[in-house]
Amino acid sequence: MIKHKTYGHILVFLLLASVSPVHADGDDDKDNKESASKNRGFDIILPDSMVKNTQKLCDSLIVSGLEAETQEERIYSAYEASHNDSLIISRLEKLSRRTEIPLTYHASVKEYIQAYGLRNPQKISRILGRSAFYYPIFDHYLNTYKLPPELKHLASVESSLDPVAVSKSGAVGLWQFLPGAAGLFDLQMDAWVDERSDPHKSTDAACRYLSYLYRIFGDWHLAMAAYNGGPGAIQKAMARCGGESNYWKIRHKLSNQMQSYVPAFIAMNYVLHYHRDFNIKPAVPVCYYHQTDTLHVRKKTSLDRVAEVLDIDHAIVRSLNPVYRQGVIPENDNGCVLVLPRTESIAFILNQEIITGEQFIPEKKATKDTKWKAIKYIVQKGDSLHKIAIEHNCTIQDIRRWNNFPKNKPLFYDEEIVLYVE
Repeated sequence: MIKHKTYGHILVFLLLASVSPVHADGDDDKDNKESASKNRGFDIILPDSMVKNTQKLCDSLIVSGLEAETQEERIYSAYEASHNDSLIISRLEKLSRRTEIPLTYHASVKEYIQAYGLRNPQKISRILGRSAFYYPIFDHYLNTYKLPPELKHLASVESSLDPVAVSKSGAVGLWQFLPGAAGLFDLQMDAWVDERSDPHKSTDAACRYLSYLYRIFGDWHLAMAAYNGGPGAIQKAMARCGGESNYWKIRHKLSNQMQSYVPAFIAMNYVLHYHRDFNIKPAVPVCYYHQTDTLHVRKKTSLDRVAEVLDIDHAIVRSLNPVYRQGVIPENDNGCVLVLPRTESIAFILNQEIITGEQFIPEKKATKDTKWKAIKYIVQKGDSLHKIAIEHNCTIQDIRRWNNFPKNKPLFYDEEIVLYVE
């Protein structure tokens, strides 16, 4: 009960902090001040440092989408957590009480627990780190379709939460759609775009497919196995077993991959929940989902150009926009989605013409035969690389290249730099 009180206090504190009154200027100002005086005890204003610490707390609670309760559970050795049958059974029973999906113990489940927890800790670490971005998306769609939230772990089994993962059979994305199945759910695939790699559209499609399969079988083990190998294979196995509808009793009639699928899902639930037993720490996420913004771009736009102009890591921009096969957003009158770190969205808007216009910026020093000329610029108070780049129709990368600046070199007042202008 102590843990509930602890998190209850945290949530109450955050709620109070979020409803601090904001007083408007104007004729009602006096009334507002009087009201504030009467309610001074509820007027909470957090200093910046506390806001940042509160954000870190929220991040720590979000990581992996796993219950914070695990932080107060007893830690066992990796050997005990993966070999002690009675411990594994009791833990799976405890986890099963929270979901409508039975997390059944089986020898094959134990084998996958050992495979994930003991032999592939780096894989689990990556999944835990990536879950900070993808699990909030999954939770939204699973809730929309009224599906068990634990189904999000299917994507961890399918792709290790890699949106551009490709299987030997040609399945792509977080939820591993084959081209034929993608067509059933109107996922666009062409030379420029593969929506099987779109976190939102592929998750929506996966939820619709899982809902459909559950309507057919009325059993989550059978529905999940059908997601992996198709409903026809499940129906044939059931027929061969005299109409049996228990996954574990028809399992021997399924393909090896389908036999492994449900045990792998159950083991993934277990290892992600009890990852501390295996001394597995979440990898640092590229970005938290709530730290991103979505913009719409109509002109053809290179993701590398976005990264260059905004001076952010190319890998980050690519990882946030895996749907674009060539790393290029195609021209679209209705606009295509561009996902960026929230801190960069304003910079993109300010630099959009430079980014989408593909303006020519000289790679080398100008000569008398070119239309570009070098000028000397003296850094003024309030200047920044962003400001100078915007004013002179270039990029931060250009300024650094022209002046041989290392990546983290700051600007100094009255410093002389070289720029190239038309």
